[in-house]
Amino acid sequence: MDIAYTAIAHASGGGRDGHVRSEDDFLDFDTRPPRELGGSGEGTNPEQLFAAGFAACFLSALHAVGRREKVDTRDAGVSASVGIGGTVAGGYRLTVDLDVYVPNVGRQQAEELARRQTWSARIRMRPAGMFPFGSPSSTESALRRVRIPRADVGGDQ
Repeated sequence: MDIAYTAIAHASGGGRDGHVRSEDDFLDFDTRPPRELGGSGEGTNPEQLFAAGFAACFLSALHAVGRREKVDTRDAGVSASVGIGGTVAGGYRLTVDLDVYVPNVGRQQAEELARRQTWSARIRMRPAGMFPFGSPSSTESALRRVRIPRADVGGDQ
């Protein structure tokens, strides 16, 4: 792979209950665990950052597939839901659910675009060992769902 860009970020303090900053200082804020994980819930948490980045990257890749196949993805959108929970072995596991909105094509074509990009996301966008930690063979269950909301898709509903 020919790396075109490398993002650098730093975490300090208590980790989840600490501070994050990007090397270029465009990101610079405190992080707080959500209430569900025993935190105050009064700040951005790492799962929100991961969800935002994953949704943005998936949408960019969806647009690339659309351009390649001459499909209108101009008003498309992606929402990512990132879940975190404990495992039987005492570690943590992340899950990602995506809601994909492609209003300018029919439902079947939107589902096919999302499926093609889902495969690409598993292969190219998954950080090594991210979900579950240290077990890349379980990526299929980590990206649990790509849903095309019926009410949000034009064409052949």
